[in-house]
Amino acid sequence: MLADASRRFGVGLGDIDTGATLQTGDGYAVNGSFQLASGDSLKFVCTFDSNGRFTGTTGR
Repeated sequence: MLADASRRFGVGLGDIDTGATLQTGDGYAVNGSFQLASGDSLKFVCTFDSNGRFTGTTGR
């Protein structure tokens, strides 16, 4: 999960902050974020199916 976000957004694993695992209607989600050079933060969500298998990362 973190490796996917790291590759997708071009940031180091240590630069990513994540929150708790949240149950959704069809699986699970973990919110994450990292700081941009401008000082702003970019938020993203990693999703998992009902069996806990990673399904993807979406940026916000």
